[in-house]
Amino acid sequence: GHVSMAALDGKVYIIGGGRAKVFDPVARTVGDWVPTSGTLPGQTADGTTTATIILQFRGRLLLAGIESEPNNAYFSAIAEPLTWDTAELTPGRAVALGVGRNVTVGDPIVGAAVLSNNALLIGCSNSLYILQGDPDDLASDLTPVALNTGCSGVRAITTAEEGLGVIHSPEGLYLVPNGGAPIALSRDVLTERIEYPRTERGSYNVTLIRDPARAGILIFLNAGAGSTHFWYDERTGSYRRGRGGVFPEKYPYQPTCGPG
Repeated sequence: GHVSMAALDGKVYIIGGGRAKVFDPVARTVGDWVPTSGTLPGQTADGTTTATIILQFRGRLLLAGIESEPNNAYFSAIAEPLTWDTAELTPGRAVALGVGRNVTVGDPIVGAAVLSNNALLIGCSNSLYILQGDPDDLASDLTPVALNTGCSGVRAITTAEEGLGVIHSPEGLYLVPNGGAPIALSRDVLTERIEYPRTERGSYNVTLIRDPARAGILIFLNAGAGSTHFWYDERTGSYRRGRGGVFPEKYPYQPTCGPG
């Protein structure tokens, strides 16, 4: 399965293929990720989780894309990646997205990214949300920014500058302003191969990687023999609708990573 990782407090937490590991770069060891309080979301035994998304957000580790709870996201206690008991009442405790306020997303979570203004962009299968503030703070705000535009997958989401997010959906490339409606970047200038039917979502492995040194975004659409790839040029497109800047690229292989 896909491997994802996030760093917190000098260690790297790794999930993928149902496993959950911790890498200590100082001791140069890898071991099972075993909480000291509570259990990992989707855990069936020590060192396991069905989560597919992991991020560091506001001093917490986020786990989402959970097989048994696809619409939910869990956050560890602040600065305590081994503490996952959401029943604790201590300050900075572990929390689940909807517990206490019944505020949650409406579709399965398939991707997430932390924006430059420290907000959380949550990409669902058919919708997009932004979380402002700490998830355990009653003053935090989970806002839907799109209810008919979704995200293509775990890696089909990245960040641009000034609190902006960029996602790939079955309908193409979109800019997601913080608090604003998504802006279609490719739809008015290019539809062939950068779009695909929603019913074929499972056939595509989409990766977005921003390359700030070259001022653009690499878009890898891996789908076997039908794989196509694109480059979005920030200088040409300027993140504005109808400006273009989306250029097809070809590779002799199916890339899943690149410079960023």
